[in-house]
Amino acid sequence: LGGSGDLEVTLDANHVVDILAKAFHGNGLHLYVPAIVSRSQTKRTLMKEESIRKVMNHYDSLDAVVVGIGTGDDLSSVFQSGYYTEEMKESVRRTEVCGDICMHLFDKDGNTDQIEYNKQVFGIQLNKLKNVPYAIGIASGIHKAKAIHGAIRGGYINVLVTDAQCAEELYRIGAKETAAN
Repeated sequence: LGGSGDLEVTLDANHVVDILAKAFHGNGLHLYVPAIVSRSQTKRTLMKEESIRKVMNHYDSLDAVVVGIGTGDDLSSVFQSGYYTEEMKESVRRTEVCGDICMHLFDKDGNTDQIEYNKQVFGIQLNKLKNVPYAIGIASGIHKAKAIHGAIRGGYINVLVTDAQCAEELYRIGAKETAAN
């Protein structure tokens, strides 16, 4: 993911890459672009840069990913990053967003297509996560259950790290869904 805007440095993707690379004695690759650009055309232009393509080409050969799952509301990192204006936030709210992964927003079924701003996000496309053997999602708290459920329905994660209360809420959501079918 590109740079995380106004978020504190500990949440910046490049900072997290450095910490993980050091902890696991690896080498990190940095994506030196904003996480969200102002126009889709800007993204297409920047994608022509070799340094950016070099990083993004690795997305097709990942063995494992670790992603946070956000709620897609005003408390989320996406909206606190400073990239979204109030008008943009209101537009997104109308699409019934329930969560985000790598600043890509999705609805309760994991759909991303109806959210136009996802085209401006600089980072791995969520559909690529479906091909990663270990797509590990990390999120905790009951307030994250709907977002986690959407991520699971979208097929973006296949391993979950969460707390007991959130797991119980996910069970309740799944039971309601099963009963409705």
